[in-house]
Amino acid sequence: MQNSSNQLNNTLFLLSAIYFLWLIAVLIIFGYTPTNDGVGYIEYAVFCLNQGQPYPSDTIFKVIPFIWNVGIINLVELSLWLTKSIWPVLLLMCLMKSLICLMTALITKKIFCEHISIITIILFICYPNNWGQSTMISSEIPSTLLILISIWLAINHRQLFVSGLILGLANWFRPTAAIFLFSIFIYFILFNKQIWPEGTPRYIENHEQMDCFDFERIWRQRSIDWLKKNPIKYLSKIPGKLYYMYKSDYDNLTVFLKDKSLHKNNYITIPIKNFYTKFSSMNNIQWMALASLLIYFIIILMATLVLVMHGEPRFKDPFMPFIFILSAVGIYHIIKSK
Repeated sequence: MQNSSNQLNNTLFLLSAIYFLWLIAVLIIFGYTPTNDGVGYIEYAVFCLNQGQPYPSDTIFKVIPFIWNVGIINLVELSLWLTKSIWPVLLLMCLMKSLICLMTALITKKIFCEHISIITIILFICYPNNWGQSTMISSEIPSTLLILISIWLAINHRQLFVSGLILGLANWFRPTAAIFLFSIFIYFILFNKQIWPEGTPRYIENHEQMDCFDFERIWRQRSIDWLKKNPIKYLSKIPGKLYYMYKSDYDNLTVFLKDKSLHKNNYITIPIKNFYTKFSSMNNIQWMALASLLIYFIIILMATLVLVMHGEPRFKDPFMPFIFILSAVGIYHIIKSK
């Protein structure tokens, strides 16, 4: 039994290594893909580097309304300081994305079985939208990887203290990791029984004299007060948020665009509403996005998952490994029944 487990682990490591080489090839062939967030990370990194301070610098606190994803900006700043290039970060993104693939499979093996872990890793590797994300400066990749490592340490090695530290580090890259504290707690219960337009809520009068800590305090109190008065209204927004989060998943395919020089234009649109009249004029990237969308729908069909979060397609990135796992479970049972 131990030999079989070791052989499976070796297979998972090998497939992840092949996936890493594939991501490197995609990066080299198609190059860096600028995004709105990525360009912002670089701008803040350069600003702080010129001040000789890590992000957020003393000046940053005074000139912006909120502190952004601290971990990824400091990672970019470190790369620029050491090499004057963002390419080390992109190579690290490729490595991290391949490790996400591996950790997803290892967690699947722990919770379910070896066969489902193989299906999961194959789904993850073959999914087209997983090929382009590592050509971008992404806070989601390091955050998701650290979340998975934290979960792995908790469920497989019971290293709860270290798991918590790593989850905190994940939150440093993207402040959504705390959601998984509840998931880890539920796991142990089940398996062990143990910028501001005036007139909007964001607007703050005399905000020019305030720093980010003032903004956070005011916005938090406003949010709490609003939730107390409008619980039904908040709950009514959940279906819409879920729809916009899960309606598509081909945003990373912009890696294959011929011209990526303007980050504001790095989007793909599919003429779904006018498909019958415009399909003949669709380009190769749009057809690839359509194929990816169909695969995505099949994967979602295989999994049942309801999550509450602010609605943007990329915001579901930390949950995608678990969608692949649930989809693999569905596929396994279909195969087994036949």
